[in-house]
Amino acid sequence: METQKTKTKLSFEQVPEAVAHLVDEVANLKELVRLQVHHEPEKPRLIPIWEAAKIIGKAKQTVYGLVSKKAIPHYKQGKQLYFRSDELTAWIESGKNGGGSNSK
Repeated sequence: METQKTKTKLSFEQVPEAVAHLVDEVANLKELVRLQVHHEPEKPRLIPIWEAAKIIGKAKQTVYGLVSKKAIPHYKQGKQLYFRSDELTAWIESGKNGGGSNSK
């Protein structure tokens, strides 16, 4: 297995942000492993923001901006944002600017 090594020097001030990023990535990996182990039938599933960003080819911050403008279909549970990959694909294909029937 080939791995890519990157050497990045972090300042002391950047460490908390880097650790927070790593914690998010580990949580995302755990979810992916859980889904692989417990393969569910094909049905639309809710995905986290990092996966939505990957699907639409934008940065997470851009996705947050689209959500705040209600320009992208999304779901919110507490402070967590979720998306459905099928809705994102349809949103991209249609070129529409809105999260649903209440968007104009």
